[in-house]
Amino acid sequence: MLVCYAGFGVPTLSQGDSVWPSWRARRLAFFDPGAILGDAICSRNEVSVPMTKPAQPWHVPVRLEDVTETGLHLDLVADAQVRADVAALAGVQNMPRLEAAIDLVRYGSGLRAIGRVSATVGQTCVVTLEPMENLVDEPIDVIFAPSPTEDLADQNLAFEADDPPEILSDGTADLGVVVTEFLMLGIDRYPRKPGVRFAPPVEESSGASPFAVLAKLKDASN
Repeated sequence: MLVCYAGFGVPTLSQGDSVWPSWRARRLAFFDPGAILGDAICSRNEVSVPMTKPAQPWHVPVRLEDVTETGLHLDLVADAQVRADVAALAGVQNMPRLEAAIDLVRYGSGLRAIGRVSATVGQTCVVTLEPMENLVDEPIDVIFAPSPTEDLADQNLAFEADDPPEILSDGTADLGVVVTEFLMLGIDRYPRKPGVRFAPPVEESSGASPFAVLAKLKDASN
């Protein structure tokens, strides 16, 4: 019996559906690789099992009313416990540094967050299997909308960005969650040390090739 993962409340793709924007689809694939296939591969004998979204270890709540008309700049530095939890969630060995610089501005009835997340992550080289460190630097640009029931003008404004908006939860934007998700999009899943290349093993010749043998037989027959 094949198990189909139904995702966690996110619509699945099928023929004729529009393609999700890049970072949101990549984020979904990271947390739930089966969700992109959706129910298209399911048959009557298959069981749909909902996936549980991993708990987010970093929370930096900012309320809508705390962002003035001139905006709000935040420099975020994760402590050791948060870095350890994010490293475990991201599947890397360790994370000596995790920082983000974000500018929050009013955007219609919601907020827009623009900035960058940077980190140092400990990984294993896929070629030499030796420990190494990688630098991650990923841009952030995301909109927080009050709710799906806002008026049409605010909906159009929110969807002018590349991706659908995040929803403000009780008037609060959780920047820690967003920063963590963008960070994981920037982590190289197949890291290699600088200058290291994979060299396939060289097969030693066991003798003349079959074509060379055939050529000799043809010459001998002539």
